[in-house]
Amino acid sequence: MNSFYLWLCEYIGLMKNFGILALACTLFYSCQKKHPSGYLSFSGKLENASDSVMYISGYGLQKKIMVNEHGFFSDSLVVEKPNLYTLSLGNSKKKGKVYFKNGYDLHVTIDATNFYKSFQFKGNLEGAHSNNFVVSHFKLGEKVGNTQQLLALDKEAFLAKIAQYKGEMDRITSLYNRADPELIANVNNRFSKFFTKIVDYYDRARATYLQQQKAIAHLKKGNPAPEFNDFEHFDGGTKSLRDFRGNYVYIDGSTTNVVEMLN
Repeated sequence: MNSFYLWLCEYIGLMKNFGILALACTLFYSCQKKHPSGYLSFSGKLENASDSVMYISGYGLQKKIMVNEHGFFSDSLVVEKPNLYTLSLGNSKKKGKVYFKNGYDLHVTIDATNFYKSFQFKGNLEGAHSNNFVVSHFKLGEKVGNTQQLLALDKEAFLAKIAQYKGEMDRITSLYNRADPELIANVNNRFSKFFTKIVDYYDRARATYLQQQKAIAHLKKGNPAPEFNDFEHFDGGTKSLRDFRGNYVYIDGSTTNVVEMLN
């Protein structure tokens, strides 16, 4: 009985110590200083790149950020308002978008071989969520592709694909729900407008698309040339392409005199 009592007292004391430790940890993290709201910090690691400088530009901002020999960089800057800015690598054409807002403390890892799609952000929750939200929508935009690819689908497959993309958009919003609400609203609004517009114009646009594809098919190598009728000839009068059948012809589309015999 006494041994049980002693064990119970030790257990209670141990739990008190754990409670004190947990409380101390909670107080430590809750009392950590927030990043000052007057500027933002931007750091990260650039991999697989020989460039030693990156540039941030847009909305009156021009900033050069130096990258050390190991690929690390760190800087701070002030933006006039929360917005999407362009991050570019050296003198290359590699560019990406970053969402900057004073008060953010951002850290990004970048693979130069797959530049923008490789962006992965950490840092304060809103800043990291906002930027990962933007990158995810960029990847979604690539999946959507151009309208020609969508118009190539029949109506049922087209609507199913649009529904799939809308579901992906909702999934991104849910995953990064701590992103800046204004950013979420703006980006999702643009995507929604695009989806609505292409659905509304699908029938008309697909008819035009099919006509274009039919015309392109006639121009494939080996197919008969389309007819050119009653065009001005370089030495006067009018000619049609059929008049030169069996001969080489030169067609100059920059002038009204479009048919000229070469032989």
